Amino acid sequence: MKLNTELHPQPFKLSWIQKHGNMIVSQRVKVKISVGYYSENVLCDLVLWKFKHNIIYHSRTNKITFTHQNNRFVISSLSPSQMVENQL
Repeated sequence: MKLNTELHPQPFKLSWIQKHGNMIVSQRVKVKISVGYYSENVLCDLVLWKFKHNIIYHSRTNKITFTHQNNRFVISSLSPSQMVENQL
């Protein structure tokens, strides 16, 4: 995605991602989000675990596929109607 990263001002450890050892979050990235006329820059903590955990990003469908403990998972974005339902 070639996002511009910056050092995290307060790095921290994530122990729930890996069974053995901690993963250190030491970077963050600013991402611009837009919904209709609303637009804002959001700071997101950056966790690099894609290649270690065999994650596949499908750009045409905007879905992420991965396997965890022999179970296959697919993460997809919400449809506009699902977004409205979640707001209620």
